[in-house]
Amino acid sequence: MKAYELRLYRDKEKQEGITTGKIKEGVMSSMDDDIKTSLTKQDADALCAIGYYYEKGVGVRQDYNNAVIFYRKSAETGNSLALNNLGWLYLNGLGIEKDVDIAVSYFERALARGNGNAAVNLGNIHEFGLDNDFVSDYRMACRYYRKAAKLGELKGLFNLGNLYHYGKGVRKSYKKAAGIFAYLGERNYYPAFFYLGLYSENGYFLKRDYKLAMEFYQIGAENEDPSCMLHLAAMYAKGLGIEVNNEMAMHWYLKAAKAGDSMACVNIGWLYENGLGVEQNYKKAIVWYRKGAALGEPHAMTNLGGMYEDGLGVEQNLKKARQWYDKARYLDE
Repeated sequence: MKAYELRLYRDKEKQEGITTGKIKEGVMSSMDDDIKTSLTKQDADALCAIGYYYEKGVGVRQDYNNAVIFYRKSAETGNSLALNNLGWLYLNGLGIEKDVDIAVSYFERALARGNGNAAVNLGNIHEFGLDNDFVSDYRMACRYYRKAAKLGELKGLFNLGNLYHYGKGVRKSYKKAAGIFAYLGERNYYPAFFYLGLYSENGYFLKRDYKLAMEFYQIGAENEDPSCMLHLAAMYAKGLGIEVNNEMAMHWYLKAAKAGDSMACVNIGWLYENGLGVEQNYKKAIVWYRKGAALGEPHAMTNLGGMYEDGLGVEQNLKKARQWYDKARYLDE
């Protein structure tokens, strides 16, 4: 049983770029009520910016309640960013009681005004589902991602490529997915380089080419994509497209782990357990397996079980070994 985190798309650059020259970082802490009142009457974009500053704590103490107030005032004018952001707060119950239906209505209103982020958010809701409020509907997710793509949101197009890759809501097509990821790669949308590397490494539609796969992974990894970091490390560890280099594998696994990748933690533990590229150290292996387990990674739990079963770095404990094996099995079901 895998838990999927719903990650709503927020375009940070667009959010932070909203300004009329009146709102700057740090200004809100000293802005008096008269100026705030004046802005509420004059400038919907400025209102949205104030809401964003309160939401993120930029120049002011973070305050979701005030974020709701300013987003709502801006939304009353039809500001699409405010509508989208207000929907996000309703969806997560930040500064206001959680209400999925209201959140969806705000996203729909934002989309009707041409906000591509809202289309991505609606697509995410339908792709991943929300407990009992929304069950996964990949066809609907596909529909919204297409709308986002038409509005120029690369994230929407990327998610559509994911659906083609896995065959969710559409007929599985590596060809269509590869076309989408290539288009995104040309526009420096770095998460797409993971799939370009994956397709080159495994021969999905593209000709198998380990060196080209490494180039794709390298581009993504150097631009902070954790999946690219993980797979670049694996290429070094396996010697695909390059000689085996466990030191470089460790380097990229550490970067991926720092970015929160659970499998990177497992692989770091494996390198320590087997003394590959580092001095063998069972205790450090256990530390990294525990980190992976804390992130919900079944492989880490299985490896922890093995360490307890064999008494490596810990006192042998078959009961604890079985507990870790059972946790891993439960998450894999």
